Amino acid sequence: MAILELDDKDNKILRILTENARIPLKKIAKEIGVSREVVDYRIRRLEKLGIINHYVAKIDMTKFCQNSYGIFLRLTNISQTNLKKLINFFVNNPLTMWTSTMSGEWDIITSFLTRNSTDLNDFLKGLESIAGKNLKEYGLLTYIKEIKNTFEDLFPVKKGKIKKEMFMMKTFPGKTIQLDEKDKKLLILLSQNAKLTNKKLSKYVKLTEEGVRQRIKNLQKNGVIRGYRALIDIYKLNLEIYYVLMKFNRINDKIEKDLEIFFENNPNVFYCARVVGKYDLIACITAKNRIHFHKILSNIRNQFSHNLKDFSTNIIFEEHKHTYLPTGILN
Repeated sequence: MAILELDDKDNKILRILTENARIPLKKIAKEIGVSREVVDYRIRRLEKLGIINHYVAKIDMTKFCQNSYGIFLRLTNISQTNLKKLINFFVNNPLTMWTSTMSGEWDIITSFLTRNSTDLNDFLKGLESIAGKNLKEYGLLTYIKEIKNTFEDLFPVKKGKIKKEMFMMKTFPGKTIQLDEKDKKLLILLSQNAKLTNKKLSKYVKLTEEGVRQRIKNLQKNGVIRGYRALIDIYKLNLEIYYVLMKFNRINDKIEKDLEIFFENNPNVFYCARVVGKYDLIACITAKNRIHFHKILSNIRNQFSHNLKDFSTNIIFEEHKHTYLPTGILN
């Protein structure tokens, strides 16, 4: 793979867009000290290189769902055909947020939402039906809250800290919000392309531009839309992604606070969440290579050696689905 060279201005643009994907080009240009045309050219280049995948609205799903789950699968004797069927089951499921294949203790990881216990039962029954005898084991985790959800440390530039809670989901279930069909349509459109202008959105939703602007403002005010971000292909930054699951002997208020502080401030962690089940905490970690990851993991193990009971390390190979709004949750 050819190494992509990003300069300081590229890093600044990427950091800005992962914080606010709907920011005007003119404002980005002013912030980094170049012309609007230069910003436009650089962004198009980053898109063409595949570093920027697409732009999405970050929707707070606690407003619509009862629970959020992570499920980890260990497979055995599975053919490529059956593996593809299983991946497609997750990708096409209207409640799935994220699906990736990986190597290590587990083979596939998926996160999904449920509106009620029936959704969970249907999801697990569907999984077992598709996987069949190829499913050796699975682990189910319930999300408590997100600790970190930011790309800011991927782009080493001098800039103030991003408001950390902007993209993070808190407790489940949250305060339920009732939306009409036009609000739902707006959320779906913005979750697919956060760069759509109010003019274009007005045509899709059959509203005036002012009507669209006001509805988006209300959705942001009541916390349904938490922000807008560019989704980054981390592999294009010449980094590897590791998924680490940790189990602790005990977690009291002090230990939980220590965990939050440590992982929030670890520059190699871009996502971290508290969960309950087989593990207590999950973390997505970037590393230059296996040697670098070994150093990061050793640091984590040393930091919590007195309490870390067990852990599982996995390297993520391919992301098959990533959305902040599974459409089934709005039905």
